[in-house]
Amino acid sequence: MPISNPAISGFGGIMGLDLNYTILIQLFLFLALIVFLNRFLINPIVNLIIERKKRSKGALEEAKILESETEKMLAEYEKKMEEAKLKAQDIKARLRQEAARQESEILEKARREAALFLKDIQKSLDKQAKDILEDFEDKSKIIVHEVVEKMLGRNVA
Repeated sequence: MPISNPAISGFGGIMGLDLNYTILIQLFLFLALIVFLNRFLINPIVNLIIERKKRSKGALEEAKILESETEKMLAEYEKKMEEAKLKAQDIKARLRQEAARQESEILEKARREAALFLKDIQKSLDKQAKDILEDFEDKSKIIVHEVVEKMLGRNVA
């Protein structure tokens, strides 16, 4: 037996219940609230989230590009450093060769000068020895002559 209430009217009944206009008003208000919240709260928040994702994605892509450029610059820097290192080693080797060449030239010049100096000293010593021998011969002749005179007791011509 259906419940009859004077406040409930119209529409016959859904599942055995009679509906009135308050439920329709509440349904309308609920839908209006959903439309209002969707338009003024949910959509702006969703749009904000989407915008943040776009900015984050753009920033991430920019960071990846910068990282790639940084890696390229680092590789180029390392390549230039290696080239500079090789160039420095080449210069160092050439300087060592030049130093060795100059060293051998200086040593050869010093040897020649030492040989000339020794030759000059040898000549000087030979001359001094010759002079001393000549002087000795002269003095020894005089001494022999004096010894002979003293032994003979007379002048020997």
